[in-house]
Amino acid sequence: MQKTDTLSKKAPSTRNILVFAIPSLLGLLFFMTPITFGDSVTIPIAVMASTVLDLLGNSATAVVTALVVLSAVVSVLVTLTKPAVITRHGFLNGLFNVTPIWLASRIFGAVFVIMAFYGIGTPVIMGETTGAFVLNELLPTLLSVFIFAGLLLPLLTSFGLLELLGAVFTKVMRHCLVCRGARPLIVRRLGWATVVSAF
Repeated sequence: MQKTDTLSKKAPSTRNILVFAIPSLLGLLFFMTPITFGDSVTIPIAVMASTVLDLLGNSATAVVTALVVLSAVVSVLVTLTKPAVITRHGFLNGLFNVTPIWLASRIFGAVFVIMAFYGIGTPVIMGETTGAFVLNELLPTLLSVFIFAGLLLPLLTSFGLLELLGAVFTKVMRHCLVCRGARPLIVRRLGWATVVSAF
């Protein structure tokens, strides 16, 4: 029995090429194009994230605290009351109607963030190298990074660029890496670890 080819052999339309090319090129621009900013070489999404962090200034810690507490409070309310406006909406339901373990994590996180924000408790929670560091340094940076990473990462992952790179680099990467392939390797070469963690 002869094996039939299930793939279509017709040439892709101009529209299909543009739907692949434009978002993929934008993704490459934002995540993988080295640029000079100040005295260092970085990537555009890092510049965007640092700009947001600069705009937030001293209020960044308060914004992060408010977001963490709001997430915990809304999760508790949704878990207890199951309002239809949330449960009918897939995204909001997945965001706030969480499992008991996630709910407990959000509640504990909110309590620890409030303690660190107001300087309540032992040095283990509010110390300069523990809770205060996480709240004042780490969380504002992560907030500014993942605003853009969450919005713009689909440009790399959802329009065919990953599949193309996977097909092109499979033979090379099979010998270089045990798992996951070329994309993290390329981004690691650019040296921006926060974006790499998103991959």
